Amino acid sequence: MKLSEIFTKPDPRLIETSADFEFHGITDDSREAGHGVLFCLTAQGRPFANHAFENGSILVLGPDESASTFASRGWIRARSVPEFMGDVAAALHGRPSERLSVVGVTGTNGKTSVSWMIYHIWKQAQIRSGLIGTLGVRYMTPAGEIQVKTGYTTPRSYQLQSLFADMMRAGVERVVMEVSSEALALGRLQGTRFVAAAFTNFTRDHLDFHGTMENYFEAKKLLFASTAANQGRLIVYDDSLDSEGYPSKMVAYARSLDPETVILTRPIGEDAGSAIHENFPASFQRINLRIALEAAAFSKSEAQEFAKGLSDLPSVPGRFEPIALKSISRHADSIAVVDYAHTPDALLVLLKEARNRAEFVITICGCGGNRDPGKRPLMGEIGARESDLFIISDDNPRKEDPQEIRRQMRAGVRDVKGEVLEVADRRAAIRRGLEESGRRSEKCIVVVAGKGHETVQILADRTEVFSDVEEVKLALAAIERGGK
Repeated sequence: MKLSEIFTKPDPRLIETSADFEFHGITDDSREAGHGVLFCLTAQGRPFANHAFENGSILVLGPDESASTFASRGWIRARSVPEFMGDVAAALHGRPSERLSVVGVTGTNGKTSVSWMIYHIWKQAQIRSGLIGTLGVRYMTPAGEIQVKTGYTTPRSYQLQSLFADMMRAGVERVVMEVSSEALALGRLQGTRFVAAAFTNFTRDHLDFHGTMENYFEAKKLLFASTAANQGRLIVYDDSLDSEGYPSKMVAYARSLDPETVILTRPIGEDAGSAIHENFPASFQRINLRIALEAAAFSKSEAQEFAKGLSDLPSVPGRFEPIALKSISRHADSIAVVDYAHTPDALLVLLKEARNRAEFVITICGCGGNRDPGKRPLMGEIGARESDLFIISDDNPRKEDPQEIRRQMRAGVRDVKGEVLEVADRRAAIRRGLEESGRRSEKCIVVVAGKGHETVQILADRTEVFSDVEEVKLALAAIERGGK
């Protein structure tokens, strides 16, 4: 393919180019650089520009970057390198999202659950569909379901366009994907056309990347802007409990783009059938289910048909995932719950749900390293206030000192309901929480929060296999045996 096949002259996306290059690929990963591959100097790619150039790639420069170093082979200068990369990647793959029906889901919490639910609603209706998100990539083919791991909630633009093309060739008709604020800010969605966009909620997270809540919010708005520009549907869940009012701000913004924006304000109710409440017992799960149903259905008749099968949808891995504790507890209905809640708002919602269901709440929780440190005292404050026993433990400390992370969580502890402990080893913390539940005569919930579906613990010098679900089961079995 040649540049002239994508960009007409003059084109506002291009500042200048030294030639009409012919190429077959585009990337910002230097391991994929080479002859016939355009290498983009995005924030990720810029440090590896020399390596990519030496490997034979033509470099795509930003508006303020000098071409003198690379003049011997030529260059391309773009007004926005990420947008250029997305546009070219889409063109290379035949603009697959324009031939698929792509639904984007964004929000601080709930993206994974809503996307999973939409995929399985379609799958249940025998609509050939695909899923892209935190739980990986899945799509249906005549030979069965394909699963791919990308390592990203929202893959880079060239990876995303390649996935769309693979799905299209497999006969996929609809795709649902999680759209992260980081991906939006980095331009990874350029070249993707959405037929619908859903917004779940907005609370503190990712300030290590965005810097401020307002920057974070502005990034989220980009999904609605691009969807509305293509006459796509906008769906907003308006959470009136949010004290900072961001969901209401999103409602106002969405309505300014499209007065027909769908505004949702309540979860799936009792009228939807008691079986739904058995499979999705938490109220926040049923909020997610409401959003999923609205986003999945492209017509009123589809919504009516899809609603009939909601009670048969599979649960979302690591989201309010219950494990019975009756074998070790004095109360037959005591349970452990594994949940991905890793933000202050998500933890608060989770623990309030636990309090509604049990007389004694035990929480095991930590905070990730190399992420927004400002939320750590907030998590500590919420955990101590909403639990009868709060155990601060480690959760992916990465390159940071785990003891310092725990100290920052403790610094937020103010209104202590019961007891606060610090057990660094997460495996030991889970065991301690289960043992305490076994001593209680009242109904207990042991909440293991923060990792959900994850299967590793990331430390400074290594990554260990670690699953909260499996560790709960192993600790439960050990306590049953009365051994270690």
